[in-house]
Amino acid sequence: NWLNTITGYEAGALAGSAAGTDALEIKTGSASLFDVTDHNAGAFAFTLNTSDPHDIVAGDIVMVCDFSRAAIFQVSGVVGNVVSHAAGGAAPGNSTGNLGEAGNQYTFDTDDHATTLGRITATQWFVGANGRGGRSLFRNTLRTTAGVAAMVANEEVAEGVRDMQITYLLTDPGSGAPALVYVNAATVAAALRWDDVSAVRIVMTIEGNDQVGTNGQRLNRNIVQTINLRNRNP
Repeated sequence: NWLNTITGYEAGALAGSAAGTDALEIKTGSASLFDVTDHNAGAFAFTLNTSDPHDIVAGDIVMVCDFSRAAIFQVSGVVGNVVSHAAGGAAPGNSTGNLGEAGNQYTFDTDDHATTLGRITATQWFVGANGRGGRSLFRNTLRTTAGVAAMVANEEVAEGVRDMQITYLLTDPGSGAPALVYVNAATVAAALRWDDVSAVRIVMTIEGNDQVGTNGQRLNRNIVQTINLRNRNP
């Protein structure tokens, strides 16, 4: 589902996350973009700039765009600098080889470096049990292995992350007034307003390893970070 580039999960709703903790899913275009020099729409093939070495492989989920249109597809084959977008292929596969609206054929504009191609990145961040009696920050990441695109689950990122609470900045969802308020993921989802989120506030609770607190407790500290979504702000 590529409709929501940012999606939140409330209070353990994401599989694998600890009870009461929030999780965040982000889908973006990769920072590594490749210049398209030719598009043969009938042969379902893009030719990339030979002076710009690429690492695109069959099975990758990619986005291609020019000044008027963008399309997401799974790479059906790579031969040198030619990247194909034929129908079918490894799961999930392409429903059609055509990249135009409603399954129609569309030829991307390749004049004056108008078209670029890059991977789609999809990552879920969450707090879960680390198997050592504590919790850690984990991520699930979209990867391509042996031609198959799938989420690689439960990559441990940082030990000692006890909790993560996330809220999202919206115009007042109750009154429609211009005032901005931070609300939880359940409120955003109920209002179907993920596209209206303009900032994300993350409160992460970090737990120390040493039991030096009162009654031998581990010390906890909260780290607060507010992220402005630049493409959604004037």
